[in-house]
Amino acid sequence: MATNVTYLECPDALDLLPFMGVHLVVLFDGRPVWGGQLIAISDKAHIRKYTGEIAEFPLGKTVFKAVWET
Repeated sequence: MATNVTYLECPDALDLLPFMGVHLVVLFDGRPVWGGQLIAISDKAHIRKYTGEIAEFPLGKTVFKAVWET
């Protein structure tokens, strides 16, 4: 099994669509500030932590790191 990592810098909704259900890490200034599963996309990415907390991040101002196994 391999771990895949992709960085998405200021994506739009269509860029994030293939990553629905994938674990994303939100980066600000290169530091992780939030991580969880991508559960919805609008003008923001809606990410749910495994604890159940949900946060929204603006697409045009955020860098995401997607991590998944193949």
